[in-house]
Amino acid sequence: MKNSTTVVKTAEMLSQFDEHENAQLVSATLALDEGEDAIAEAIATIAEVLGTKPSWARYSMGRVLFWETLQNAGKTEDAIKSKWKRVCHESAITIPESDDPEAKRKAEQRAKARAVFAEKSDDQLQAEMASLLAQPTLAKLESAKKISKELAHRQKELGKDAKSELVALRKRVKDWVDTLDMEVLNYMVLEHNIA
Repeated sequence: MKNSTTVVKTAEMLSQFDEHENAQLVSATLALDEGEDAIAEAIATIAEVLGTKPSWARYSMGRVLFWETLQNAGKTEDAIKSKWKRVCHESAITIPESDDPEAKRKAEQRAKARAVFAEKSDDQLQAEMASLLAQPTLAKLESAKKISKELAHRQKELGKDAKSELVALRKRVKDWVDTLDMEVLNYMVLEHNIA
């Protein structure tokens, strides 16, 4: 996605968003520079348009549109990467599996490696890792490293679930606030010192 890289948009990718969704994504992407309140709303909008579990084509097209919008706004590659990572993290967007055969092969390898730990609890894995590290050898260090990766992956998954719930709750609150008339909203803001 660098400036020198040619991005090929497949017909499937191009059919992912209608004009309204396209405009929402561009607008939300540009709003990421307008302050924390605007950022939270922009991230919620992007998550709403993409969905938290998009198809590979939808995810890819959303990402391409995001990159192009920020490149056209003069943002650096590092800034764009950082913003995309934040959007995906805070909105709990799950990066879908690629259609690429090589990517599928690697995903299968990762799944097989993780299957070894499937029947063990976090506590069991931590105890096993401590045992391996008590008298370390190169082989034991390698095994401990794999256990550590598994534990980190489990923590990341728990975080995604919590973020997904938070995004859904924010959307519900926003939708509810949108139903309030100005008088009630002003009363609530003044009564609870919200500003």
